[in-house]
Amino acid sequence: MKYVKPLTEAEQVTLQEAWKYGPTARVRQRAHALYLSAQGFRIPQLVPIFEVDRDTLSGWMDDWERDGVVGLFDASRTGRPLIYSVEEQQRLRELVDEEPRQLKRAQAQLAAETGKPASTKTLTRALKKTSVVSGSAAGCR
Repeated sequence: MKYVKPLTEAEQVTLQEAWKYGPTARVRQRAHALYLSAQGFRIPQLVPIFEVDRDTLSGWMDDWERDGVVGLFDASRTGRPLIYSVEEQQRLRELVDEEPRQLKRAQAQLAAETGKPASTKTLTRALKKTSVVSGSAAGCR
């Protein structure tokens, strides 16, 4: 059966602190499961407690063994790729600066220039990333 290796005193304290005060519910859940595993609970006993698959618990143990405390946290994930390049975002900024209340006009002009149609919500997100959105542009849909 798979267990967490015996914990040092510092690791026990770390897991207890993460279990009680971790920044997210997922971190707290993982820390608690690892702590219980180190106390002798087997994976089949932990599955109904934490309502996760046995492979998930096994993965948490592997992450702990490999990465320590960092293994308690979710790995960063990439989102959808950006539609516009940095230069295109800059051009969008210029178009909006010319006429701040005409986001749809900027949308049409940018689509004509780049050949990349996008919704006004996408434009607003792109503008927010460049810290340009004014109150009027933020409310556009």
